[in-house]
Amino acid sequence: MDRPTQSSTPAPPCFVRRSRLRAPIAACLLFLVALTNQPAASQDAIKALDDARSQLVRSLRTLANWASRRKLGAFRESVLELVLQREPDHAATRAELRYRRDRASGTWTRAPGYSHGVDRDRSYLAEAQQRLTAVYGEYGTAVVAALKSTPDLPADLRESLLEDLVIHLPDDPDVRRMLGDTMVDGRGCMPETVTAMQRRKELQEFVAERRPLVEKGITGESWSSGGFTGRRFRRRGQTVEEFPVAKFGRETLLFIGLGHQLTSKVLGTSIDIEFPEHLVLLPSEEEALRWMAAHPKRVSRDDLMHVEQVGALTLEDGTKLVYFAFEPSRRTTGLSSAIYTSYFVWQMMTDKRDADSNSWVMQGFSRRLAGYITPLKLPGSVTLSDTEMAPDEEDIVEAPESMEDWLAAGASVLRTNGPERLRRLMTVRTNAMRPSDEVLAYCLAAYLIEGRPDDVRPFLYACLGSKDADAMIREGLGIETPALARRLRRWLSEQR
Repeated sequence: MDRPTQSSTPAPPCFVRRSRLRAPIAACLLFLVALTNQPAASQDAIKALDDARSQLVRSLRTLANWASRRKLGAFRESVLELVLQREPDHAATRAELRYRRDRASGTWTRAPGYSHGVDRDRSYLAEAQQRLTAVYGEYGTAVVAALKSTPDLPADLRESLLEDLVIHLPDDPDVRRMLGDTMVDGRGCMPETVTAMQRRKELQEFVAERRPLVEKGITGESWSSGGFTGRRFRRRGQTVEEFPVAKFGRETLLFIGLGHQLTSKVLGTSIDIEFPEHLVLLPSEEEALRWMAAHPKRVSRDDLMHVEQVGALTLEDGTKLVYFAFEPSRRTTGLSSAIYTSYFVWQMMTDKRDADSNSWVMQGFSRRLAGYITPLKLPGSVTLSDTEMAPDEEDIVEAPESMEDWLAAGASVLRTNGPERLRRLMTVRTNAMRPSDEVLAYCLAAYLIEGRPDDVRPFLYACLGSKDADAMIREGLGIETPALARRLRRWLSEQR
């Protein structure tokens, strides 16, 4: 089959391909000032923008000192990090945050044992936020005036300034208008946010419509020839009642059926209801080995290891083995398997059927899609292997317990080094994923599934077999990595 084609639906103007903006805003401004072929008006505007940036840095440092005197350690630290976004080599700020510079490479690393700030007097937090908004309000006024006076500034520069500004001034009408955004219920929204509102409703209605059809397939005559397999087992030293295979078997089959259909809808493939000939729930390694001993010609030890690693396995005779336990995340391995299977069915329909898949795709898509089917949380993997990499002291993000908080956590992850975090995510292996990678995978999947549904297949196609993150994003979405980092962070900040 040929490469999947883009939808005929035209993308919003902000999705057109643009040249790459690699440097921080400050460096970009200084570079543009040096261009001799820039019109005088452009040079005046760029100088005004650079002056505004310098004033912003001074105002932020003044606010950080104010926060320090009021024992707002965490707030002060976040403000100083904003300074570094404008001046990455600001010596005083780097020193206050205990960064050290490697003379050979020029890179900054935080000193070992650094203790992050804590807000000890939270009674000042509301005032602190008001002061921060006021600082950005002054900066925004200067930026908007400069951009309005010179409409022919480079598109990348205009976009990066505005998208950075709208994070701090989300409802500023001038900024929203210049970005091509719209106002919904009194608040500014980017096009992907408006699309996501409608797309979530469509997917929720789809699952609600399909659920009774799947349940009917499980309990009807078509299932009477199948069966569940379960045995007595021990827990906490006591023999408990017969394993409730009917209850959890039906739940697992419901997850499998809905998982196949929802993933197929998102990928634009078949949504036929398919059930295994037989379902076998394996609640423990002991039970799995006992089942293997009773069926030596149907399953091997390697097969059981595969089930333990990926959650499920379909045998040649149509029997589906599912690793199962009472913990919530272990009750969803059948759902994980269904989503994986549907994705690989789609992959087999492309001309990249033998290409390696990217780990983030399954981590992110399975968790986001599962949220439409069950409140139960999916595991990152069925067996959590030790990470291949030493923990990064700078990567202090912890995956929130509730999936409802993952989008907000993703916006926090992208606040610093967003493009580099995306490049890492695109190529990292499953057992090397850090908590911030898992959160970002979930957020990127949500952004694509809901905010840019027409781009899901082209982007996944671009990711197949590729190890070049910039090329994946450029080919699949038509924008560069820094632009995606900015848009994703902004989209996440609008999901309330």
